[in-house]
Amino acid sequence: MDNNVLDKEEGCYDNTEAAFSDDEEEVSNKGKKREFRFHPIREAVVEEPADITPWLDQLDDTMKEKVQGLQKTSDTETQCEVMQEIVDLILEEDFDQEQMSGLASCLSELFKDHFRGDVLPEEITEESLEESVSKPVCLVFRNLVLMQEDNSGFSVLLDMLAEFYQKQPKIGYHLLYYLKAR
Repeated sequence: MDNNVLDKEEGCYDNTEAAFSDDEEEVSNKGKKREFRFHPIREAVVEEPADITPWLDQLDDTMKEKVQGLQKTSDTETQCEVMQEIVDLILEEDFDQEQMSGLASCLSELFKDHFRGDVLPEEITEESLEESVSKPVCLVFRNLVLMQEDNSGFSVLLDMLAEFYQKQPKIGYHLLYYLKAR
């Protein structure tokens, strides 16, 4: 039995010994004052076009056309117009809730660059704050803020944001920023 225990102990432990830092290194570092600064972790940006094809089949033809239009344009103003059309489609009485997940996935993929960058502008002026909340994603926020809670569209937009949050958790911070900056 003791032989068995010995075999287990030998197999469980590495025979190399722990190494500690040299005293000389510690002495040389003690005389220096270390400065700690906040350095945000930057995500490696890989420029690839957004691939939304897996989710497009979940959308009806009208919504699919709008989302593809959003994907094709890079002009912010045009994207905002198309995004408003998408919000209008969501607010229609016959919007199919089954499309919500696919739409949220498409929007999350299309606007991934928006969520990578800094939200707050470098120079804070009235104009720069207005420009920072004039993004296509912010149109969902604007429509939500302008609506009354008893409106049926209010809960549909909240459902949309909840689904979007599942795909892109940073949207919550962007909503808070929008509320504060507007």
